Amino acid sequence: MPLISEEIYTKLSSEESVHLCDWPKTDKFPNNPKFLEQMDLVRDISSAGLGIRKTNNIRVRQPLKEITIVGDDISWLNDFENYILEEVNAKSMILDENSDSLYRNKIKINLRKMGPKLGKNTKKYMEAANNFNWQMNEDKTINILDMVLQEDEYILEKESNPGTETREINDGKIVVSLNIDIDDELRVEGVARDILRAVQNKRKDENLDISDKIKIKIFGENIVQETVSKFGEYIASNSLAENIEFSELNDNFIKISDELSVNITIEKI
Repeated sequence: MPLISEEIYTKLSSEESVHLCDWPKTDKFPNNPKFLEQMDLVRDISSAGLGIRKTNNIRVRQPLKEITIVGDDISWLNDFENYILEEVNAKSMILDENSDSLYRNKIKINLRKMGPKLGKNTKKYMEAANNFNWQMNEDKTINILDMVLQEDEYILEKESNPGTETREINDGKIVVSLNIDIDDELRVEGVARDILRAVQNKRKDENLDISDKIKIKIFGENIVQETVSKFGEYIASNSLAENIEFSELNDNFIKISDELSVNITIEKI
């Protein structure tokens, strides 16, 4: 690193050596507290999204549909959309001021009060509550099966909508919601990125030069064939492959994700 720094500095400045220079004075650096505060929040948003991924065992290479960010006066986040989407690996970003749409209500029966009344039917009513087999009336009473619960006979809570998970940051002023529902299209794209990484690792293992062109042979489950069909050009262009051939290979399978193994061979052209 010192030698690289020396080479870059002397070539750009024509000075004798970077190592003979004084340390730069901090008063010469831009002073923009607002920008620093914004970047701190952007990093916190990205960290929340990555944390949701980790909690749900979703690898970072797997693209997701969208990230929703809720808070007051956050339109400036549009300037950092590309950074957030790249960090979280999501397709789109939604900004909102109201978090109600991120949640659905759920109830828990107040067993301290209702336990004696429900008796042996307690399990039946708890299952109905957990399965959302209930309806709230305008007066805040709850119709559940053949019973009406008064306000003090249940506990109202909220949970993330199905297929999403939310986290609060910045002392609860910002809510981050990540859509973690992976459809077939997203899944195939994720496999394409896994394959590309495996090919790049193969190039490294075989000590290929960064400019060496290759041809790829690959074999695996049906989703691998579908991935090559849909994303073959993406894999080839990012790995300097002249062509990708899907052909049956029965050994040397490598694991590219927790769910999938493939057989990949590369040959320098």
